[in-house]
Amino acid sequence: MGTTRRLRLGPLPKTESIKLTFACPATLKTNLDRYAVMPARPTAKRPM
Repeated sequence: MGTTRRLRLGPLPKTESIKLTFACPATLKTNLDRYAVMPARPTAKRPM
């Protein structure tokens, strides 16, 4: 347990963006649209 190991990262592989299109039910599209705007909404803070 006394040994400390260092994490070493090599060069990251090149990435590229792609566009993906797929067919889905309208209900899934609605749910995905709702999910996409969730991070933009302020969250209610609960008292501790």
